[in-house]
Amino acid sequence: MEENIYIQIYIFLFTLYGGLIIGILYDMIDILLGNRNKKNKGRWKKDILFWLLAIMIVLEILFYSSDGIIRTYTLFGFIVGWILYFWLLSGFIRKVIIFMITSILNISKGILTLFFIPFKWIKSILYTPVMKMQDKTNQLKDRLIKYFKIPKLIIAQFKKYKKYLTKSQK
Repeated sequence: MEENIYIQIYIFLFTLYGGLIIGILYDMIDILLGNRNKKNKGRWKKDILFWLLAIMIVLEILFYSSDGIIRTYTLFGFIVGWILYFWLLSGFIRKVIIFMITSILNISKGILTLFFIPFKWIKSILYTPVMKMQDKTNQLKDRLIKYFKIPKLIIAQFKKYKKYLTKSQK
């Protein structure tokens, strides 16, 4: 009989821990997927994601601790764990999660900056010669356009004065 109570206490504490994990999961999804507007259109997607992951956690904890047997004290353990999390730890854990996310973003931003430094250096070296070449090719292009317009101008002038030339020859 004593062993049975110890096992029940173990299962209860394990489900209490599961409730804490589910609370952390809720805060992580809420922070990562945005919690600015509670009535936004994509809220149902976050809810479905949360409940799918929460069900997986509950089933895993139940199968690990009590071979999948659902009893009143296991459900009570999950509920009490979740409530304790939101009363005691939620504010601190949210700050930790936000700090971790901003740290990861800052570190990745620094790594990307270091990665792109050689490219910026190469761009600064090649920029001046390329711009000079572009100016020269633009000048050449403009001259060619002018030269190719000359025959069209001559033909247009010829057509314009063709009537006068034919009249004067008669």
